[in-house]
Amino acid sequence: MQAEIDSAAGTIWRYLNEHGEITLSKLKQGTKLSDQLFFAGIGWLAREEKLNFITVGASACACGSISQRDCQGFRSVKRSASDSA
Repeated sequence: MQAEIDSAAGTIWRYLNEHGEITLSKLKQGTKLSDQLFFAGIGWLAREEKLNFITVGASACACGSISQRDCQGFRSVKRSASDSA
């Protein structure tokens, strides 16, 4: 099981590196991982301090960076998009 979790964490990390900041639901959909492996991989990366999480409105978003500052651009973009809706 540990090897599967390591693989899931790698899949998540690569997806975030390719797509940048993203909601957890879109990340889950994009990685096509089972619920169990997705959340285990997220937990592994969070424990290793490889992810930051922000809440934008009702969405939880993941940022594949150890710097919270790197996620703030996503927060601004989301806020602007919701303001114009």
